[in-house]
Amino acid sequence: MVEAARGNQPLVMTFIRDEYNDEFVKNINSVFTNAILSVDMAVMFHDEFGATGVEDCMVNAITQDNYDLFVLCHDAWGVECNDRIVKGVVRSHCQELLNMAYVDKLHEWGVSTDRIVESAHTYGDEAIINRTKEWA
Repeated sequence: MVEAARGNQPLVMTFIRDEYNDEFVKNINSVFTNAILSVDMAVMFHDEFGATGVEDCMVNAITQDNYDLFVLCHDAWGVECNDRIVKGVVRSHCQELLNMAYVDKLHEWGVSTDRIVESAHTYGDEAIINRTKEWA
């Protein structure tokens, strides 16, 4: 399942679901929240196959630097920008795994500047602190 998801193979996923339904249902959320997914595959998992765990999917999108999936999780599925999400973005940016677009998106979605700055101080990310000054 993971390989079919990673390889963006929707027909294979449908076949697995139809032929191995019990195993498929047992593993769908694990694949949805942990595999490297394209936006199309994530939508298929969520909308067609009933996968839940959209917050975990968003965290995975952050760790995989999948900006489009990150945005989809918030805009389409309503994932809240809680501390786990904010800290995940800031920590990943600090580790130079993400660009500033993720931080800007948090701001656009209404995450308070204070929360972002607090996380940036925790991880020692001066670039984010400087960016928040531009928003004032």
